[in-house]
Amino acid sequence: MGKRRSKTIWAVAGLAALLLGGSLTAVQAANELIIASFQDGYLSWTNGNTNLYYTVEYKPNLADTNLVWDGSYRAAQDLKSSAASITAPVGVYYQVVGSSNPLHTLAFSATTTAVHAGYYEAATLNTVDADLVAGNIRSGINIFGVNGNSNVVDTASGNAGAGDIKAGQVAWVNGLAVTGAIATLTFSSATTNVPAGYYAATNLPAVDADLKADNIATNVTIFGIAGTLSTTPAAVPKTGQTNSYQTWDDGFHKKGVVWPNPRFTVQANTNCVLDNLTGLVWARNASLVGTMTWTDAVFYCWALDNITNVLYTYGGTNDWRLPNRRELLSLIDDGRINPALCDTTGTVSWTENNPFTGVKSDNFYWSSTTYAGVTDDAWAVFVGGGGVWLRPKTDAYYVWLVRGGQ
Repeated sequence: MGKRRSKTIWAVAGLAALLLGGSLTAVQAANELIIASFQDGYLSWTNGNTNLYYTVEYKPNLADTNLVWDGSYRAAQDLKSSAASITAPVGVYYQVVGSSNPLHTLAFSATTTAVHAGYYEAATLNTVDADLVAGNIRSGINIFGVNGNSNVVDTASGNAGAGDIKAGQVAWVNGLAVTGAIATLTFSSATTNVPAGYYAATNLPAVDADLKADNIATNVTIFGIAGTLSTTPAAVPKTGQTNSYQTWDDGFHKKGVVWPNPRFTVQANTNCVLDNLTGLVWARNASLVGTMTWTDAVFYCWALDNITNVLYTYGGTNDWRLPNRRELLSLIDDGRINPALCDTTGTVSWTENNPFTGVKSDNFYWSSTTYAGVTDDAWAVFVGGGGVWLRPKTDAYYVWLVRGGQ
Protein backbone atom coordinates (compact mmCIF):
# COMPACT_ATOMS: atom_id res chain seq x y z
CA MET A 1 0.00 0.00 0.00
CA GLY A 2 1.16 3.59 -0.55
CA LYS A 3 2.44 5.91 2.15
CA ARG A 4 -0.36 7.57 4.04
CA ARG A 5 -0.20 11.33 4.55
CA SER A 6 -2.64 12.87 7.12
CA LYS A 7 -3.57 16.13 8.78
CA THR A 8 -5.93 16.28 11.76
CA ILE A 9 -7.67 19.32 13.31
CA TRP A 10 -10.06 18.95 16.19
CA ALA A 11 -11.62 20.37 19.35
CA VAL A 12 -12.76 23.92 19.90
CA ALA A 13 -10.83 25.46 17.06
CA GLY A 14 -12.78 23.41 14.54
CA LEU A 15 -16.06 24.18 16.30
CA ALA A 16 -15.36 27.93 16.31
CA ALA A 17 -14.71 27.90 12.62
CA LEU A 18 -17.97 26.07 12.04
CA LEU A 19 -20.07 28.39 14.25
CA LEU A 20 -18.58 31.67 13.21
CA GLY A 21 -18.42 30.82 9.56
CA GLY A 22 -14.76 31.81 9.52
CA SER A 23 -11.86 30.08 7.87
CA LEU A 24 -9.10 27.85 9.26
CA THR A 25 -5.68 27.39 7.71
CA ALA A 26 -3.46 24.37 8.61
CA VAL A 27 0.25 23.83 8.16
CA GLN A 28 1.37 21.92 5.05
CA ALA A 29 1.83 18.12 5.43
CA ALA A 30 4.72 16.75 3.38
CA ASN A 31 4.27 19.66 0.90
CA GLU A 32 1.20 17.91 -0.52
CA LEU A 33 -1.88 18.39 1.75
CA ILE A 34 -2.81 21.81 3.17
CA ILE A 35 -6.06 22.41 5.06
CA ALA A 36 -7.32 25.55 3.37
CA SER A 37 -10.61 26.18 5.22
CA PHE A 38 -13.31 24.80 7.51
CA GLN A 39 -16.49 26.81 7.00
CA ASP A 40 -20.20 26.11 7.29
CA GLY A 41 -19.55 22.37 7.88
CA TYR A 42 -17.31 21.96 4.84
CA LEU A 43 -13.64 21.23 4.90
CA SER A 44 -11.37 22.24 2.01
CA TRP A 45 -7.75 21.21 1.40
CA THR A 46 -5.25 21.56 -1.36
CA ASN A 47 -4.72 18.57 -3.65
CA GLY A 48 -0.96 18.61 -4.03
CA ASN A 49 -0.82 15.05 -5.39
CA THR A 50 -3.62 14.14 -7.78
CA ASN A 51 -2.71 10.44 -7.52
CA LEU A 52 -3.86 10.21 -3.87
CA TYR A 53 -7.13 8.80 -2.58
CA TYR A 54 -8.57 10.90 0.32
CA THR A 55 -10.73 9.69 3.18
CA VAL A 56 -12.35 12.24 5.54
CA GLU A 57 -13.27 11.10 9.05
CA TYR A 58 -14.98 13.09 11.83
CA LYS A 59 -16.07 12.84 15.46
CA PRO A 60 -19.74 13.73 16.12
CA ASN A 61 -19.33 14.12 19.90
CA LEU A 62 -17.35 17.13 21.09
CA ALA A 63 -17.02 15.61 24.55
CA ASP A 64 -15.26 12.53 23.15
CA THR A 65 -11.57 13.08 23.70
CA ASN A 66 -10.63 9.57 22.53
CA LEU A 67 -9.34 10.46 19.12
CA VAL A 68 -9.12 6.95 17.70
CA TRP A 69 -9.82 7.04 14.00
CA ASP A 70 -11.35 3.63 13.37
CA GLY A 71 -13.43 4.43 10.30
CA SER A 72 -16.72 4.55 12.23
CA TYR A 73 -17.59 8.03 10.92
CA ARG A 74 -16.49 8.93 7.46
CA ALA A 75 -17.61 12.05 5.65
CA ALA A 76 -16.02 10.85 2.45
CA GLN A 77 -13.93 7.90 1.29
CA ASP A 78 -11.46 7.39 -1.49
CA LEU A 79 -11.85 10.82 -2.98
CA LYS A 80 -9.59 11.32 -5.91
CA SER A 81 -9.56 14.46 -8.04
CA SER A 82 -7.44 16.31 -10.53
CA ALA A 83 -8.63 19.65 -9.08
CA ALA A 84 -6.21 21.87 -7.17
CA SER A 85 -8.39 21.71 -4.03
CA ILE A 86 -11.04 19.38 -2.64
CA THR A 87 -14.02 20.23 -0.40
CA ALA A 88 -16.03 17.75 1.69
CA PRO A 89 -18.72 18.02 4.43
CA VAL A 90 -17.47 17.06 7.89
CA GLY A 91 -18.53 17.02 11.54
CA VAL A 92 -16.87 18.79 14.43
CA TYR A 93 -13.71 16.69 14.58
CA TYR A 94 -12.20 15.56 11.35
CA GLN A 95 -9.19 13.80 9.85
CA VAL A 96 -8.01 13.84 6.28
CA VAL A 97 -5.85 10.89 5.15
CA GLY A 98 -4.19 10.59 1.72
CA SER A 99 -3.06 7.19 0.40
CA SER A 100 -1.59 5.96 -2.87
CA ASN A 101 -4.27 3.22 -2.93
CA PRO A 102 -7.92 3.28 -1.88
CA LEU A 103 -8.39 2.32 1.79
CA HIS A 104 -10.82 -0.35 0.70
CA THR A 105 -8.14 -2.11 -1.45
CA LEU A 106 -7.15 -5.46 0.15
CA ALA A 107 -4.11 -7.66 -0.50
CA PHE A 108 -3.70 -11.45 -0.60
CA SER A 109 -1.47 -13.00 2.06
CA ALA A 110 0.90 -15.97 1.69
CA THR A 111 0.24 -16.91 5.32
CA THR A 112 -3.43 -17.83 4.99
CA THR A 113 -5.93 -19.28 2.56
CA ALA A 114 -8.68 -16.96 3.81
CA VAL A 115 -9.80 -14.27 1.37
CA HIS A 116 -11.88 -11.50 2.99
CA ALA A 117 -14.60 -9.69 1.08
CA GLY A 118 -13.42 -6.47 -0.48
CA TYR A 119 -11.70 -4.82 -3.39
CA TYR A 120 -8.35 -6.27 -4.58
CA GLU A 121 -6.01 -4.82 -7.14
CA ALA A 122 -4.87 -7.14 -9.97
CA ALA A 123 -2.21 -9.65 -8.87
CA THR A 124 -0.72 -13.09 -9.69
CA LEU A 125 -0.97 -15.69 -6.95
CA ASN A 126 2.55 -17.06 -7.41
CA THR A 127 3.82 -13.53 -6.88
CA VAL A 128 1.96 -13.43 -3.56
CA ASP A 129 3.35 -16.85 -2.59
CA ALA A 130 6.58 -17.85 -4.38
CA ASP A 131 6.03 -21.49 -3.36
CA LEU A 132 3.16 -21.83 -5.86
CA VAL A 133 5.34 -23.51 -8.53
CA ALA A 134 5.24 -26.87 -10.36
CA GLY A 135 8.07 -28.35 -8.32
CA ASN A 136 5.92 -28.11 -5.18
CA ILE A 137 2.75 -29.67 -6.63
CA ARG A 138 1.99 -33.39 -6.96
CA SER A 139 2.05 -34.97 -10.39
CA GLY A 140 -1.37 -34.90 -12.07
CA ILE A 141 -2.64 -32.02 -9.90
CA ASN A 142 -3.35 -28.48 -11.11
CA ILE A 143 -3.50 -25.63 -8.56
CA PHE A 144 -4.60 -22.26 -9.90
CA GLY A 145 -3.40 -23.18 -13.39
CA VAL A 146 -0.04 -24.52 -12.27
CA ASN A 147 0.46 -28.19 -13.27
CA GLY A 148 2.26 -30.48 -10.88
CA ASN A 149 5.70 -31.85 -11.75
CA SER A 150 5.86 -35.53 -12.79
CA ASN A 151 8.69 -36.04 -10.30
CA VAL A 152 6.55 -34.92 -7.36
CA VAL A 153 4.77 -38.05 -6.13
CA ASP A 154 3.45 -39.31 -2.82
CA THR A 155 6.09 -41.65 -1.39
CA ALA A 156 4.34 -42.19 1.94
CA SER A 157 3.27 -45.73 1.00
CA GLY A 158 6.82 -46.82 0.22
CA ASN A 159 8.30 -49.44 2.53
CA ALA A 160 11.52 -50.46 0.78
CA GLY A 161 14.82 -50.25 2.59
CA ALA A 162 18.40 -50.18 1.38
CA GLY A 163 18.43 -53.99 1.47
CA ASP A 164 15.59 -54.09 -1.06
CA ILE A 165 17.26 -51.89 -3.67
CA LYS A 166 20.14 -52.66 -6.03
CA ALA A 167 23.43 -51.06 -5.01
CA GLY A 168 24.07 -47.76 -6.74
CA GLN A 169 20.37 -47.11 -7.28
CA VAL A 170 18.37 -44.51 -5.35
CA ALA A 171 14.68 -44.69 -4.47
CA TRP A 172 12.44 -42.26 -2.61
CA VAL A 173 10.57 -43.74 0.33
CA ASN A 174 8.32 -41.69 2.62
CA GLY A 175 9.94 -38.48 1.42
CA LEU A 176 13.51 -39.64 1.98
CA ALA A 177 16.17 -40.79 -0.49
CA VAL A 178 17.20 -44.41 0.09
CA THR A 179 20.42 -45.67 -1.54
CA GLY A 180 20.37 -49.37 -2.42
CA ALA A 181 22.72 -51.86 -0.83
CA ILE A 182 21.99 -55.08 -2.75
CA ALA A 183 25.19 -56.28 -4.37
CA THR A 184 25.14 -57.90 -7.83
CA LEU A 185 26.15 -61.54 -7.48
CA THR A 186 27.65 -63.82 -10.11
CA PHE A 187 27.39 -67.54 -10.71
CA SER A 188 30.49 -69.60 -10.08
CA SER A 189 31.66 -72.58 -12.11
CA ALA A 190 33.25 -73.94 -8.92
CA THR A 191 30.00 -74.72 -7.11
CA THR A 192 26.39 -75.66 -7.71
CA ASN A 193 25.26 -73.50 -4.79
CA VAL A 194 23.41 -70.34 -5.74
CA PRO A 195 23.01 -67.97 -2.77
CA ALA A 196 19.92 -65.79 -2.66
CA GLY A 197 20.45 -62.37 -4.15
CA TYR A 198 20.38 -60.25 -7.28
CA TYR A 199 22.14 -61.63 -10.37
CA ALA A 200 22.84 -59.89 -13.65
CA ALA A 201 21.56 -61.57 -16.82
CA THR A 202 23.92 -64.21 -18.16
CA ASN A 203 24.11 -67.54 -19.96
CA LEU A 204 25.19 -70.60 -18.02
CA PRO A 205 27.65 -71.92 -20.65
CA ALA A 206 29.36 -68.54 -20.39
CA VAL A 207 29.83 -69.17 -16.67
CA ASP A 208 31.08 -72.72 -17.15
CA ALA A 209 32.44 -73.56 -20.62
CA ASP A 210 32.18 -77.28 -19.82
CA LEU A 211 28.40 -77.11 -19.97
CA LYS A 212 28.06 -78.42 -23.52
CA ALA A 213 26.48 -81.37 -25.30
CA ASP A 214 29.59 -83.53 -25.70
CA ASN A 215 30.19 -83.38 -21.94
CA ILE A 216 26.69 -84.59 -21.09
CA ALA A 217 25.62 -88.23 -21.24
CA THR A 218 23.33 -89.29 -24.04
CA ASN A 219 19.62 -89.11 -23.13
CA VAL A 220 20.39 -86.54 -20.43
CA THR A 221 19.48 -82.86 -20.73
CA ILE A 222 21.06 -80.29 -18.41
CA PHE A 223 19.67 -76.75 -18.48
CA GLY A 224 18.22 -77.32 -21.93
CA ILE A 225 21.38 -78.86 -23.42
CA ALA A 226 20.85 -82.41 -24.67
CA GLY A 227 23.84 -84.64 -24.07
CA THR A 228 25.62 -86.50 -26.85
CA LEU A 229 28.28 -88.26 -24.77
CA SER A 230 28.29 -92.03 -24.87
CA THR A 231 28.94 -93.29 -21.34
CA THR A 232 31.57 -95.87 -20.45
CA PRO A 233 31.65 -98.75 -20.17
CA ALA A 234 29.88 -98.68 -23.52
CA ALA A 235 26.52 -100.37 -23.28
CA VAL A 236 25.44 -102.60 -26.17
CA PRO A 237 22.03 -101.61 -27.53
CA LYS A 238 19.31 -104.03 -28.53
CA THR A 239 19.37 -105.20 -32.13
CA GLY A 240 15.74 -104.33 -32.69
CA GLN A 241 14.77 -107.98 -33.25
CA THR A 242 11.68 -108.78 -31.21
CA ASN A 243 10.48 -112.00 -32.92
CA SER A 244 12.01 -115.25 -31.66
CA TYR A 245 12.74 -117.89 -34.29
CA GLN A 246 14.30 -120.35 -31.86
CA THR A 247 14.25 -120.61 -28.10
CA TRP A 248 17.20 -118.78 -26.55
CA ASP A 249 17.86 -116.72 -29.69
CA ASP A 250 18.17 -112.92 -29.89
CA GLY A 251 14.43 -112.39 -30.22
CA PHE A 252 13.92 -114.55 -27.16
CA HIS A 253 16.33 -112.71 -24.85
CA LYS A 254 16.06 -109.21 -26.33
CA LYS A 255 19.22 -108.17 -24.52
CA GLY A 256 20.78 -104.74 -24.76
CA VAL A 257 20.07 -101.13 -23.94
CA VAL A 258 16.40 -100.24 -24.48
CA TRP A 259 15.86 -97.87 -27.39
CA PRO A 260 14.46 -94.47 -26.46
CA ASN A 261 11.14 -93.30 -27.84
CA PRO A 262 11.47 -91.39 -29.99
CA ARG A 263 14.55 -93.13 -31.30
CA PHE A 264 15.35 -90.17 -33.60
CA THR A 265 14.77 -86.42 -33.46
CA VAL A 266 14.76 -84.28 -36.60
CA GLN A 267 16.63 -81.11 -35.62
CA ALA A 268 14.81 -77.96 -36.73
CA ASN A 269 16.15 -76.06 -39.76
CA THR A 270 19.30 -78.22 -40.03
CA ASN A 271 18.39 -81.27 -42.16
CA CYS A 272 20.07 -83.28 -39.41
CA VAL A 273 18.76 -86.21 -37.38
CA LEU A 274 19.83 -86.90 -33.79
CA ASP A 275 19.98 -90.55 -32.77
CA ASN A 276 18.71 -90.44 -29.19
CA LEU A 277 20.22 -93.88 -28.56
CA THR A 278 23.83 -93.14 -29.49
CA GLY A 279 23.96 -89.36 -29.48
CA LEU A 280 25.28 -89.39 -33.06
CA VAL A 281 23.96 -86.81 -35.52
CA TRP A 282 23.29 -88.07 -39.07
CA ALA A 283 22.66 -86.27 -42.33
CA ARG A 284 18.95 -86.57 -43.00
CA ASN A 285 19.63 -87.13 -46.69
CA ALA A 286 21.14 -90.64 -46.95
CA SER A 287 22.21 -90.17 -50.58
CA LEU A 288 23.46 -86.62 -50.48
CA VAL A 289 26.47 -87.02 -52.79
CA GLY A 290 25.70 -90.17 -54.78
CA THR A 291 28.22 -93.04 -55.08
CA MET A 292 32.04 -92.81 -54.96
CA THR A 293 35.09 -94.92 -54.18
CA TRP A 294 36.16 -95.41 -50.60
CA THR A 295 39.15 -93.05 -51.01
CA ASP A 296 36.95 -90.32 -52.49
CA ALA A 297 34.37 -90.82 -49.73
CA VAL A 298 37.04 -90.33 -47.04
CA PHE A 299 38.40 -87.23 -48.84
CA TYR A 300 34.94 -85.75 -49.31
CA CYS A 301 34.24 -86.00 -45.59
CA TRP A 302 37.69 -84.53 -44.86
CA ALA A 303 36.81 -81.58 -47.08
CA LEU A 304 33.56 -81.08 -45.20
CA ASP A 305 35.54 -80.93 -41.97
CA ASN A 306 38.35 -78.69 -43.19
CA ILE A 307 37.18 -76.45 -46.04
CA THR A 308 35.05 -73.42 -45.16
CA ASN A 309 32.95 -73.26 -48.28
CA VAL A 310 29.26 -73.51 -49.00
CA LEU A 311 29.96 -76.51 -51.23
CA TYR A 312 31.36 -78.36 -48.24
CA THR A 313 28.75 -77.33 -45.67
CA TYR A 314 25.65 -79.26 -44.73
CA GLY A 315 23.08 -78.60 -42.03
CA GLY A 316 24.81 -75.38 -41.07
CA THR A 317 28.03 -77.14 -40.03
CA ASN A 318 31.14 -78.66 -41.58
CA ASP A 319 32.30 -81.12 -38.91
CA TRP A 320 31.05 -84.16 -40.81
CA ARG A 321 32.94 -87.45 -41.26
CA LEU A 322 32.55 -90.96 -42.69
CA PRO A 323 31.05 -93.24 -40.00
CA ASN A 324 33.01 -96.26 -38.77
CA ARG A 325 31.65 -99.76 -39.11
CA ARG A 326 29.98 -99.92 -35.66
CA GLU A 327 28.44 -96.45 -36.01
CA LEU A 328 26.93 -97.37 -39.37
CA LEU A 329 25.60 -100.65 -37.98
CA SER A 330 24.00 -98.78 -35.05
CA LEU A 331 21.34 -97.56 -37.48
CA ILE A 332 20.30 -101.08 -38.40
CA ASP A 333 17.07 -102.49 -37.01
CA ASP A 334 17.29 -106.26 -37.29
CA GLY A 335 13.53 -106.51 -36.95
CA ARG A 336 13.04 -104.70 -40.30
CA ILE A 337 13.88 -105.44 -43.92
CA ASN A 338 14.22 -103.42 -47.16
CA PRO A 339 15.50 -101.33 -45.56
CA ALA A 340 16.55 -102.61 -42.16
CA LEU A 341 15.70 -99.25 -40.56
CA CYS A 342 13.05 -98.10 -38.11
CA ASP A 343 11.00 -94.91 -38.18
CA THR A 344 11.37 -91.85 -35.97
CA THR A 345 9.70 -93.49 -32.98
CA GLY A 346 11.76 -96.69 -33.29
CA THR A 347 8.63 -98.83 -33.23
CA VAL A 348 7.75 -99.40 -36.92
CA SER A 349 9.55 -99.57 -40.28
CA TRP A 350 11.14 -96.57 -41.95
CA THR A 351 9.26 -94.62 -44.59
CA GLU A 352 10.43 -91.68 -46.68
CA ASN A 353 11.01 -88.56 -44.52
CA ASN A 354 10.43 -90.59 -41.36
CA PRO A 355 13.00 -89.55 -40.35
CA PHE A 356 15.51 -90.03 -43.23
CA THR A 357 15.22 -89.34 -46.94
CA GLY A 358 16.88 -90.94 -49.97
CA VAL A 359 17.71 -94.28 -48.28
CA LYS A 360 19.16 -96.78 -50.80
CA SER A 361 17.92 -100.25 -49.86
CA ASP A 362 19.54 -101.94 -52.87
CA ASN A 363 23.10 -100.75 -52.38
CA PHE A 364 25.97 -100.48 -49.95
CA TYR A 365 27.11 -97.61 -47.70
CA TRP A 366 30.81 -97.14 -47.04
CA SER A 367 32.19 -97.23 -43.51
CA SER A 368 35.55 -95.63 -42.70
CA THR A 369 36.86 -98.94 -41.32
CA THR A 370 39.52 -100.81 -43.35
CA TYR A 371 39.70 -104.61 -43.24
CA ALA A 372 42.85 -105.43 -41.31
CA GLY A 373 43.41 -108.66 -43.29
CA VAL A 374 43.32 -107.04 -46.72
CA THR A 375 43.87 -103.28 -46.53
CA ASP A 376 42.65 -102.77 -50.09
CA ASP A 377 39.21 -103.66 -48.76
CA ALA A 378 36.90 -101.80 -46.40
CA TRP A 379 33.69 -102.67 -44.58
CA ALA A 380 30.41 -101.63 -46.13
CA VAL A 381 26.84 -102.04 -44.83
CA PHE A 382 24.00 -103.25 -46.99
CA VAL A 383 21.06 -101.25 -45.60
CA GLY A 384 18.47 -103.37 -47.38
CA GLY A 385 19.19 -106.42 -45.22
CA GLY A 386 21.40 -104.92 -42.54
CA GLY A 387 24.49 -107.01 -43.30
CA VAL A 388 28.12 -105.85 -43.22
CA TRP A 389 30.39 -106.84 -46.16
CA LEU A 390 34.00 -106.54 -47.26
CA ARG A 391 34.20 -104.57 -50.49
CA PRO A 392 37.17 -103.40 -52.63
CA LYS A 393 37.93 -99.73 -51.97
CA THR A 394 37.77 -99.10 -55.69
CA ASP A 395 34.05 -99.92 -55.79
CA ALA A 396 31.62 -97.00 -55.76
CA TYR A 397 29.02 -96.91 -52.98
CA TYR A 398 26.93 -94.34 -51.12
CA VAL A 399 28.11 -92.05 -48.29
CA TRP A 400 26.03 -91.36 -45.17
CA LEU A 401 27.48 -88.43 -43.23
CA VAL A 402 27.75 -88.48 -39.43
CA ARG A 403 29.13 -86.18 -36.73
CA GLY A 404 29.48 -86.21 -32.96
CA GLY A 405 30.39 -89.21 -30.87
CA GLN A 406 33.51 -89.79 -28.79
